[in-house]
Amino acid sequence: MKRITLSILLTIAVLTTLVPSGVAQDEPQTNDPLYASLEQAFEAELTAYAANHTDAEVLAYAQQRMDQMTDDALANPEPTSTCATSSSFPQAYDYGEDSDDFEFCMQTRGEECRRNYNADLIGSSSTSASILAGCAALTTGGALIICVAAAMAAHAAGVASARERYQGCLTRAYSDCTLQYRR
Repeated sequence: MKRITLSILLTIAVLTTLVPSGVAQDEPQTNDPLYASLEQAFEAELTAYAANHTDAEVLAYAQQRMDQMTDDALANPEPTSTCATSSSFPQAYDYGEDSDDFEFCMQTRGEECRRNYNADLIGSSSTSASILAGCAALTTGGALIICVAAAMAAHAAGVASARERYQGCLTRAYSDCTLQYRR
């Protein structure tokens, strides 16, 4: 009974990660080349690690790696690509009273973008941790490595997706504030 319950929980966790929600978001898909390459890379990393460690140590290592991905993304939301960053927007010029309004608009909209970004990261982290828990309960050996690699890849893809949405949010904020206060 316990095994069936855990199997159902794992299935639900995987489906919530891989099936897009009603909101248009770039969730990781199993046919996504980035996701596939991440999964292969994590599988190779975990296979090498598992050669000298127990299943419990592999799980702890995977959780630590996912925690590190989350911590790095929280500390530095800017992607490594050439996307617009918050520091790449033109400096504010003195447009009189509208300049203060523009700065306030950018500050509040930027904070909103950051809150949504943080929520996306924590959501990805919790979903991946749930998948990892299901992996621990249901698999061992080679199957464990495949399952854990999928959880890690889902989280890495979720972090990349959160960064893209964050950049889009900042760009929209700049555009909206510029249109409203710098006519």
